[in-house]
Amino acid sequence: MTTGKSTGMRWKQGALLGTFLVLFSILAADLHAQLRGINRAIQAQQQNNPALFRIQGVTATGIGSDNQGQAIIKVYTTRPGVRGIAAKFNGVDVVTEVSGVIEAFPKGGNGGGKGKPGDGGGGEVDPTTRLARPVPIGVSVGSPSITAGTLGCRITITDFSQEQPTVEHFILSNNHVLADENFGIPVDTLILQPGPFDGGTSPEDSIGLLFDYVPLILDDSSHNVVDAAIAITTIGETGVATPPEGYGVPQVEPLEAFVGLKLQKYGRTTRHTRGAVDAINATVRVQYSTGIGLFVDQIIIKGSKGKFSDGGDSGSLIVSDPSKYPVGLLFAGNKRVTIANRIRSVLDAFSNVGSNVIAEIDDGQ
Repeated sequence: MTTGKSTGMRWKQGALLGTFLVLFSILAADLHAQLRGINRAIQAQQQNNPALFRIQGVTATGIGSDNQGQAIIKVYTTRPGVRGIAAKFNGVDVVTEVSGVIEAFPKGGNGGGKGKPGDGGGGEVDPTTRLARPVPIGVSVGSPSITAGTLGCRITITDFSQEQPTVEHFILSNNHVLADENFGIPVDTLILQPGPFDGGTSPEDSIGLLFDYVPLILDDSSHNVVDAAIAITTIGETGVATPPEGYGVPQVEPLEAFVGLKLQKYGRTTRHTRGAVDAINATVRVQYSTGIGLFVDQIIIKGSKGKFSDGGDSGSLIVSDPSKYPVGLLFAGNKRVTIANRIRSVLDAFSNVGSNVIAEIDDGQ
């Protein structure tokens, strides 16, 4: 015999389950509509990019969102008053914004301040100084022929094709930091900490050796995806955590960027800063010392309080805030915007899935 109490309990459980299913259906429908809106905006962006980049003053396009969360196309210009940009593309709203010229960050500012050399064991660390080995991530680094950039993080490359998998450790940063815009010679170019601009000398300050890089194509038309290079190192030379005032140790698993995602980074010049994703799927024209690179599938970021990055921060690992999942590799920008490669694209560039060779962020575990 069923009591009134148990019947009432089952009714309440059924009502809660029904409410949950209704809410789930609403959320699923809303997510589906958002994804459909993003895909529609991406299609419109890609169809109109060729014409947009023929307009003098257009330096980037990307997918952002309006105040209602609807996907829009953002067009970034080097100056105010750029004409010829429509208000809509294929029914998708277009918002124009002045970003200024976007450059691959060379060294900049003094970056450092008070503090003393150290490896994260306590006290404030000056990221532009020579630091005790193993050095923290997020500090001054560079090849002997450049000025100074940032040591993004330590990664591992594991060869699972062997009966006993082999693991090697590498420094991750930009091509233009470790390989001097394609001029570095793998297994011959020493990597210095600090970078030469900050007083690093060869071979005394070496912490690694250039191993590989993705070539940059600087003809203003060919599509680049990453500005990335790796240098072989050891766990005795390079650590896995930022200095104490930074975010610490990054997670291993990458996170895909989405508009509004909160981010943080630690870099040579501006140190620990916070911001958020302003646009995804960005196509960006980037000025280098030897030419202009056109980059696709990038992330555009804005700082929460002022600039997110500056010259010398190139190579910084960008992670989610506060969860510390890797999102991007910083390589370009200006005082208004920062540009980053998707970290998944960077890791894929140094992996060979067919041969079971996998690159991953190293958390020291």
